[in-house]
Amino acid sequence: MKIKKEISFGEILTAVSIIITAVTLSIGWKKERQIQISKEANRIRNVSVEAYSKVEEWKDLNLLFFDQADELIMNVSIQYSEDRDVVLARDRYWRGLIQLRNALEEKTIDQELRSYHLVMLNNGLDQDSVFIGSVAYIDKLLEFLFKNYINESQYELLQERDDSPIYSEVIGNKLRTINYKYQTKVIDLFRSRSLKLKKQLREIVLTDDNELL
Repeated sequence: MKIKKEISFGEILTAVSIIITAVTLSIGWKKERQIQISKEANRIRNVSVEAYSKVEEWKDLNLLFFDQADELIMNVSIQYSEDRDVVLARDRYWRGLIQLRNALEEKTIDQELRSYHLVMLNNGLDQDSVFIGSVAYIDKLLEFLFKNYINESQYELLQERDDSPIYSEVIGNKLRTINYKYQTKVIDLFRSRSLKLKKQLREIVLTDDNELL
């Protein structure tokens, strides 16, 4: 049997062609893989942005409550100027606030926020519970502030009575002061927790695609 000692030019071309094809396929696979990684990483970033946006929406809903309460105060003051019954004014205001709060809770997105936490966990995010911890903290403080708001309003309404014509304005001013006080508390509450959430969001957005997955 005679062993061929020389390699023909055609064989060299074939070998080179095979190598080039393999390299091209490898590069193409790596590019395709990186494209898929980038798409998935961007999807995770979008989930994080949506979750933070829901917190902002939650804040806006709670602040809307105070705007609506301000309108309620005006109506209660007008009604008081007509019947001069401070106990009735208290009951009207209490019922009005409860109705506003119930309407707010019907629109609550607390459950949606918890769902986002699960989605983030499934994608390896929020392992330290910064997001869900902030949501739980805000939810608990909102309930506490609302109870205090109700109690303080009722107390002020019954604290003193006056049959003078201007007392309806006094009642209105007292309730508006309390309303503004708790509105400011809610703004401060969301602002303080948003700092942690913004930091978490920034880290997720700036994390390299490969590290994010």
